[in-house]
Amino acid sequence: MYKTVARAALLAGLTSLAACAAPPPPAPPPPIIVPSSFPPRPIPPLGAATGMFIPPKGVDDVRMTPNRGLDSDEVVWNFRSAFNVAALNCLQPKYQRFADDYKNYLTAHRTMLNDVNRRLDTTYRSRYPAGESNRIRDTSSTDLYNYFSLPPVTSSFCNLMLELGPQSALVPTAELPVFSARALGLIDNLFIEFYDDYSEYQRRLAAWEELYGRLGRVTLEGQRQ
Repeated sequence: MYKTVARAALLAGLTSLAACAAPPPPAPPPPIIVPSSFPPRPIPPLGAATGMFIPPKGVDDVRMTPNRGLDSDEVVWNFRSAFNVAALNCLQPKYQRFADDYKNYLTAHRTMLNDVNRRLDTTYRSRYPAGESNRIRDTSSTDLYNYFSLPPVTSSFCNLMLELGPQSALVPTAELPVFSARALGLIDNLFIEFYDDYSEYQRRLAAWEELYGRLGRVTLEGQRQ
């Protein structure tokens, strides 16, 4: 009887001690990620603006720029437009020769350029209603000039024209369409490379926003609570 009572007392004591023992410490909270620890937010290439329109790629995986799918006359005229933009926009001292180069080019190929211009006018009149063709062609020309005037590409564009400008007046007029096609391809590649870089920036920005933008918002909300 005595042993039974003693055993009961011992069990009661152990139970009491267990009840008084401190509970295990809680698991430490996960570390807070602060925005200063994030990698830098991607920025547009060559100082370009955010939210730019990028010409999409066609089914052939080539960017649909204003210099795609042109006939021979359009190629000649688009190169002339690019040269005109260079003469107007390339303003550093090393580009001062462009005014003379452009004048020499116009003089050397005056007859062909006039003929091309007349044929293009005829083409626009055949495509669009009377009275609208001039306006539509003017608008198209303005869009093309704006394309060649894209600020992030201006430096590389002007440097390329340093090579192409002097050559343009020396080309036999009969070979002007071939020269214009080659030159226009080189020029357009500069813009396509920029657009590809910008598209990659947009991809990296979207990935950054998906991860770090979300984490940053969660962190800021947690700090407010």
